[in-house]
Amino acid sequence: VPSRSGGATARCFAALGGRGRGATGWFALDAPVELRILENGQVIGLSGGAPLMLPAGRHQVELVNDSLEMHLTRTLTIAPGQSTRVSVPLPNGTLFVNAAPWAEIFVDGQSIGTTPLGAVPLAVGSHELIAKHPQLGEQRRAIVVAAQTPARVSMDLRR
Repeated sequence: VPSRSGGATARCFAALGGRGRGATGWFALDAPVELRILENGQVIGLSGGAPLMLPAGRHQVELVNDSLEMHLTRTLTIAPGQSTRVSVPLPNGTLFVNAAPWAEIFVDGQSIGTTPLGAVPLAVGSHELIAKHPQLGEQRRAIVVAAQTPARVSMDLRR
């Protein structure tokens, strides 16, 4: 709606309609990583973005992040004139770590054990890995854990 007082333009979005035909509601997605929101194969929004206006009723949406190998399906019920907020916890991926000669491994500041480490469940996403050896010091790596493909880290602390 153009403003007549200051020359600025303001945009206002409103859900109109009652409980009958054409009724709408709002949907927002909370997720710690960016997810594309698809319905019927079409992108309708992104997590962390503005709430989406959807027709009232049941909707099946796909939540996708290709780089993290995440593909989730959720069924929503949108009530007329209401907001629906959905939180998506991150699934775990798997981490394998080896170090020569050996090292204590820390992920995001927490010790997860001494190498070799296999099949450690870890939340999908970016993490900081630190390998510490009492005589050889430490090495740091940024790692990304995906939902399907295990993250594999090999380090040589003698270098």
